[in-house]
Amino acid sequence: MEIIRSRQNKQVQRLRQLGGSAKYREECGEFLAAGRKLYDEAIAAKLEITALLTAENAAPEILGYIADMQSPPDAVFSAKIPNSYLQPELPKCVVLMENVQDPGNAGTIIRTAGALGYGIAMLGDCADPWSLKVIRGAMGAAFRVPIARITDVRELGLPVIAAVARDGVPANKFVPPGEFAVAIGNEGNGLSESLIAASEYKVTIPMGASSESLNAASAAAILMWQFRNH
Repeated sequence: MEIIRSRQNKQVQRLRQLGGSAKYREECGEFLAAGRKLYDEAIAAKLEITALLTAENAAPEILGYIADMQSPPDAVFSAKIPNSYLQPELPKCVVLMENVQDPGNAGTIIRTAGALGYGIAMLGDCADPWSLKVIRGAMGAAFRVPIARITDVRELGLPVIAAVARDGVPANKFVPPGEFAVAIGNEGNGLSESLIAASEYKVTIPMGASSESLNAASAAAILMWQFRNH
């Protein structure tokens, strides 16, 4: 079997483009991921795999080039974006990310949502849930968790709980309604004034006097757990 060693190989170039271009992913309806564990997760989620390269059919430097990683992964693969994103049916409890741009935060929030039974809604300039870094952070949860892109919070049809740094009801004393969307804002700026104004509730995580705020993913995890166990 001939092993792919050229970066100019058409399949290599296509996979590289899937990893690097959100527009190309949208056009193709596919995404790129790296690692056997994620491949196994994709198979378990019954995703349609469109390409697979491993050490058996590609040189390590090619795998690293495709995944844009200094340490080559043991596999790279492409798959069709799941219907849970293309035709999302959100559950009654949702995490609304507004302008959450850090891929690590977005991936961790998706992973936590999967563990605690939440859906995901993305509003504004959020990280692409099908980028390599978000998928890596989500550890396969993006293959199972319903994720919706929205342009207006009213599309959710749910009461919104805004996570604010101060002047909200203490999160440990707040009793959420039966259905809700908990809104997590941008890493540096928090939630927009318009979304806060559109929210039915505002909550604040109690912290020590020396702490100003929490990482977006940490705040989301605390609130998801708290509201599931109030």
